[in-house]
Amino acid sequence: LTTDAGGRVTIRFRMNEAITRWKFRALAHTQGLAMGYSEREVVTTKELLIVPNAPRFVREGDRIGFTAKVVNNTDRLRHFNAALQLVNAASGMPVYKWLDNPQFNVEGEVPAHGSKDVQWWFEVPPADEVPLLEYTVEVSSGDLIDAERSVLPVLPDRMLVTEAQPITIGPGADKTVSIGRLAQAPSATMQPFALTLECTPNPAWLAVKALPYLMEYPHACSEQVFSRLYANTLASALAHSQPRIRKVFEQWQQAGAEALESPLTQNEELKAALLAETPWVLDALSETEQRRRIALLFDLHKMAFERDKALGQLRDNQNGDGGWPWFRGGRSSRYITQYIVEGFGHLRKLGAWDPDHDMGAWPMLEAAFQFLDGTLLEEYRELERRVKEGKANWDDDHLSPLAAHYLYARTFFADRWPERKELTRVRDYYLEQARHWWHARTPCLQGMLALALHRTGDEATAHTILQSLRERAIRHDELGMYWKQPAGWWWYQHPIETQSLLIEAFAEIDPKPEEIAAMKTWLLRQKQTQAWPTTKATAEAVYALLAFGNDWLAETGPFEVNVGNPKAFRYPLWNRMVQEAREKAEAGTGHFKVRFDAELIEPELGTLRLHNPNAHTAWAAVYFQYFERLDRIEAHNGGPLQLERQFYRKQATPTGFALVPLDTAAVLHPGDEVVARVVIRTDRDMELVHLKDMRASGLEPVDVRSGYRWQGRLGYYQSTRDEATHFFFDRLPAGTHVLEYSLRAVHRGRFATGISTLQCMYAPEFAGHSQGDVLKVE
Repeated sequence: LTTDAGGRVTIRFRMNEAITRWKFRALAHTQGLAMGYSEREVVTTKELLIVPNAPRFVREGDRIGFTAKVVNNTDRLRHFNAALQLVNAASGMPVYKWLDNPQFNVEGEVPAHGSKDVQWWFEVPPADEVPLLEYTVEVSSGDLIDAERSVLPVLPDRMLVTEAQPITIGPGADKTVSIGRLAQAPSATMQPFALTLECTPNPAWLAVKALPYLMEYPHACSEQVFSRLYANTLASALAHSQPRIRKVFEQWQQAGAEALESPLTQNEELKAALLAETPWVLDALSETEQRRRIALLFDLHKMAFERDKALGQLRDNQNGDGGWPWFRGGRSSRYITQYIVEGFGHLRKLGAWDPDHDMGAWPMLEAAFQFLDGTLLEEYRELERRVKEGKANWDDDHLSPLAAHYLYARTFFADRWPERKELTRVRDYYLEQARHWWHARTPCLQGMLALALHRTGDEATAHTILQSLRERAIRHDELGMYWKQPAGWWWYQHPIETQSLLIEAFAEIDPKPEEIAAMKTWLLRQKQTQAWPTTKATAEAVYALLAFGNDWLAETGPFEVNVGNPKAFRYPLWNRMVQEAREKAEAGTGHFKVRFDAELIEPELGTLRLHNPNAHTAWAAVYFQYFERLDRIEAHNGGPLQLERQFYRKQATPTGFALVPLDTAAVLHPGDEVVARVVIRTDRDMELVHLKDMRASGLEPVDVRSGYRWQGRLGYYQSTRDEATHFFFDRLPAGTHVLEYSLRAVHRGRFATGISTLQCMYAPEFAGHSQGDVLKVE
């Protein structure tokens, strides 16, 4: 600080090397605390400067036009010399042998208070030789000089590709699987990395692993208090009636954390994204912790304690009129009360609870019956009043979803029906309504009505409803037997609960083992790709899997696997490795995994033969991992999760903007807007799906902000990174979904775009990827 004779202070200091505008604030005071304040805007600049326009990264093999801007802030025209220097940042050695012009000098003129663009062309060197490319741009004019230096990461033009193929083997079936990319003649640039085979001979145990979720759910609403009671009662019955099940749980506990980990934490080496890079880290920790409490769930003393505790909470939640509210102290809910009555009916049917030997729960149910019977009478009396007023007719459709639910839930206790003529007359009216109007209901309500009619003696209508459901069922070799669900959020539109209910209806009214097995297959397939995130869905699904059809938790027969061509030299070694892995299989599920590293991979290994000797469906998956050049990667969409990517140029027309597809001969220009369109197709609902869309180094994203987005009915979190844009879907419904986002062509050159990869983090065998493309910008 320098003060002149007039008291003015000159402040001199060194600024950061940045060409920008600053807000300068000065505060001064005397010893007597007299204050002075000043605020000004200050622009830091130079008389001659060079501003590089560097990409975020460069990719090996790309040809790029590296640009910079020379700025002249003086009052006269300037002759200049601009140079680009490229150095291997790892070794400090100049990079010359990939360059057209080693000197990289450009001469030109820049007008007063003007600017001039300069450009240098070069091919990006191999990443294994130059992992970091240090660039220096320099401009000089007379005694003025300016330079800027920074580094660019060099990405390889090859990547590790994982091609996953899910496999379903039906009961007693054989299946031969060919790994096309391995069995076919590979490209000259493809380098195998690993082949992994994963088998789950008895996937029904995955549903049983969900039981601790019911026991541990933290909220105190009546539905979830009952879910805790349900889980502990069911676990107690399983522990007493099937000691082998308890033994399996003890083996899981002794095996350590691996058997009880969340699917999110498993197969990390086979996933396109590390779990730590996703928003679902806490989901994985939560589910792993729930599974590790299986030992607590099957502790007999703790089960009795938790069951009595939940029973007491349920008794405290019940209102004086016999109904249960959603939360304690609220208004009695007809649906919640019917759901709890239905749940006790399930426990009774499973033999896990007997009203004649449990007086603790039965008085609550008797009060609940009085509440539900009263609400049905109120509904009927309101209808009767409207008929008398001429506002309704008795023969019209008056069957509400709650009335249908009442008929179903109440018939679990048909032997305890009260001798009340008015109630019997009203019930018979709604049963008659069911006979006439069942066809106008959702599959869930149709199953409830069929069961209610069957239990009250109307076999003909019950079989008619089932025949209609059979005719409308979708049968799939892999997914089993299921129904299209109407879109909506009502309790009678939920797919897991609907499928569970229909399994019960088919098994009780007209059981056909092959149908029950196919319906249970669909239910398990949903568990494979979803976490069953509600207590109600988990309770209903576990009930359907345990109560009906063949016992899928029975001992599993030897699951046979043969890999490779028997004439291959390494055939005995390959199958010995499979046998060793099978001997260490997880208890219950029978899950095992074997990996063949690069030195063991031959084209003859590309054939798998599997045999499932059991009466239930088994799963398997094969993962082939290899390195390949980005522009030679072919699309892989062999499974149920499929992906397509296409680039378009956004072009102005007299009628508005149009999207023009970019083919292999198309040429872009700097400033063009490019729209990346990704089409996703899936034949089943999935959760926790990750999409990574790689980007060419010559393109820049238009929207760089990360955040939650909506396109159509699909919600997702979008994260923009330097080399790719990531999309995280908490839930991916079955169907076709189209995503679009914009990029801007910035640099001239020839650029590999990379590929798009899509994978279900909950079940990594469901994955796909697009082909590699090349974009040209001139």
